[in-house]
Amino acid sequence: MPTTAQKCSIQALPAEILCDILKAMLEVIVKQDMMVNPAAENRPGVTVGDLPFPHTMALVCRHWRDTVWSARELWTRIFVVLPMETGRQTLRSQLEKTGNSTPIDLTIVGVESEKALNLREVLVSIAPHIQRLRSLRVKDFNYSINQDHFDALRRGDAPLLECLRLIGNSSIDSLYLGQLFNFNCPALRILDVEENSAHVLNYRWIMDNLTNVEFVTISFQYSQAALAFRRHLKEGGKRFFRYQEATLIFNIPAALNAVPRRIPCLTFDNAQLHHSSYFGTQVGAERVILRNSVSALVQNLIDGNCRTIAFHNCNFHDLNDITRLPFSNELEFDGCSGSGYEQEDSTELSWVPANLTWHGDTVTIINSEFHCIEALLVLLRVDRSYSLWPRVTTLNLVAQGDFVMRFPLETLKAMIRNRRDAVVPGMVDEELDKMKYKGVRPIMVLHVHGRTSLSRRERSWFKKNVKDFVWD
Repeated sequence: MPTTAQKCSIQALPAEILCDILKAMLEVIVKQDMMVNPAAENRPGVTVGDLPFPHTMALVCRHWRDTVWSARELWTRIFVVLPMETGRQTLRSQLEKTGNSTPIDLTIVGVESEKALNLREVLVSIAPHIQRLRSLRVKDFNYSINQDHFDALRRGDAPLLECLRLIGNSSIDSLYLGQLFNFNCPALRILDVEENSAHVLNYRWIMDNLTNVEFVTISFQYSQAALAFRRHLKEGGKRFFRYQEATLIFNIPAALNAVPRRIPCLTFDNAQLHHSSYFGTQVGAERVILRNSVSALVQNLIDGNCRTIAFHNCNFHDLNDITRLPFSNELEFDGCSGSGYEQEDSTELSWVPANLTWHGDTVTIINSEFHCIEALLVLLRVDRSYSLWPRVTTLNLVAQGDFVMRFPLETLKAMIRNRRDAVVPGMVDEELDKMKYKGVRPIMVLHVHGRTSLSRRERSWFKKNVKDFVWD
């Protein structure tokens, strides 16, 4: 516990220094906000009761209260849950605190969609400040959004906008979200939209505004709405959309390929690709994340020029449906399970996907279940001098946060021995590559992070058999 003297010294910080510290804290919170979808029940930055930052900081003492309430830079993060009791008045009050030049970050979350008509009041209030918007996140307004809601907002430019997330808006009416893609936001780094909104992007907007994009997420959690959207267009719904001299893209792969740079990180969230418009066109990025579904690989949507393909919250069993893994340097498995293999004999290769070939060199496993790890280790083994993944030399196993990772230690050791014994001595990489699946490399790097204990004897064995070994 801090002493009285320490408390006094903290509370007596000069206003300028205190303000700088709190601004740095706010910046961290905002950056975290930008990377995640908002939730009404878990408002980022809340530290005491139901009060958000910086209200909590104003409770420390009178000096802090005076500093917080006089510093407009600390009131730029606006988190609105609708319907709310005070509504427009609360929002206007916080906007007034920010002045007229400070960038603002706005999050709007609906919790009772049938009452969410307050959304228009919020957007009308924020419209005069659109040039100050640094981030805009709108979530969960099913069957409530219409074109009128966004009319005021879409008439301006947003030169400071870095983050745009429009998620959880699954009704046909939410297609008017596409009208937002008329204003200019050349600083955009983060774009997160659903499939039905992504279908109404246009080439000109993409080319003008995604030159600096770093993270693109397409969510398919509301694919039924997207199917209804296509029927809506077929029945003449196109007349509702008026994009001046713009060509609509009713094909998400084509939209992604229109981005004027190779996307650093592209996420397919719960992708369900069943429509013919997805077939025949490939997309790619430096890093591709497949969250909750491997459908993008099943449909051969990902090109072979990625650095990393990451499976997040996927089931290893679903890989049976994949005919090939596109080339990449690294495969990452984060939060993956291995259900379906629990009763299988892990010493046999027959129970893993027989055609799941891959030519990368690094496998990283994060917070994944025992049977998923075991299945991957079996895939790395060599059978009759033949390996599905012959070029792998680096294996990382990581437990983050409170996750307790169980390791199939004997399977891990058997795989390392197996690959070492299959290596053809005296050959360089070029010669091994010509041997294709028989050009097996040994595991040269094994890093295990996760506070899992290891006996001295086992540690000695790994140090002897792996050139670069870390276990902590």
